[in-house]
Amino acid sequence: MAEYGEGTEGRRKWFIPLEKTVLATLIEQHKEVVESKKRDGASNREKEKVWEVIAGQFSAHPSTQPRTSRELRRCWENMKARAKKALDSDRTVREGSDDSRSVNSAITPEVEAVLNVLNPYDDVKSVVTPPDMVSDCMIPETSSTTNSHVRMDSFQTGQSSSSDTSQNCEQSTYYEKPVAELPPNIGPSRRTRKQKMDQLCDEDILLAQMQMQQAQLSIENLRLERKFLQERYQQQCESHDWQRAQHEANLNLAMLQIKFWEKKMGYGDMET
Repeated sequence: MAEYGEGTEGRRKWFIPLEKTVLATLIEQHKEVVESKKRDGASNREKEKVWEVIAGQFSAHPSTQPRTSRELRRCWENMKARAKKALDSDRTVREGSDDSRSVNSAITPEVEAVLNVLNPYDDVKSVVTPPDMVSDCMIPETSSTTNSHVRMDSFQTGQSSSSDTSQNCEQSTYYEKPVAELPPNIGPSRRTRKQKMDQLCDEDILLAQMQMQQAQLSIENLRLERKFLQERYQQQCESHDWQRAQHEANLNLAMLQIKFWEKKMGYGDMET
């Protein structure tokens, strides 16, 4: 059996890990269109065109076999489904283990290539495993002669980026990626129970501090309001005292005027 699993006519062949890596690299260049959530007619036609471009670039790569856009799309859906299963399995194993560092990671190069294109907490989780998914992305064998001219023309027009990627990914064997080398926001949560409790305590402390600050502000507002009311009461008392003194002065003035007119008119002599 050859490296690509080629056999007699009609015999199936599968994608090797290097081909999957090349496919993920090409999709990453067009992920805005390939992974778009739009389903209108214009978006679907644009996706078809992009997949044809990806198929031409993939078939022109020196380390791949000629594939159609339909075969590549099927393989990509299977890769996303396997990435979801790997993440779920890795998360389940690590959450049930006290020491996550001693647990072998289920993040393989194929899964990591998918995660480089998709957000593992968004797109990969929403992938539904196809019921007819064939093991190792097995697809019907296609004729290499139909796309030979595409391989030569596309390869000569500038596939240096894909070639460089293939040279960096020559190792097709799976390996266990250390936990420390995993990029952020990829893979399951590895927090222990103590770390979760510490985070909850920190959140409670922060909430209590915010409540204390709010209470201090309320007390300060009450103090200012009390001071304002005291000043207003003092002003009202002073105003009342001034008005009382003015009334007394007016009353005394009126009494003096009465006495003056009584003396002037002789009312005082008549009484005596």
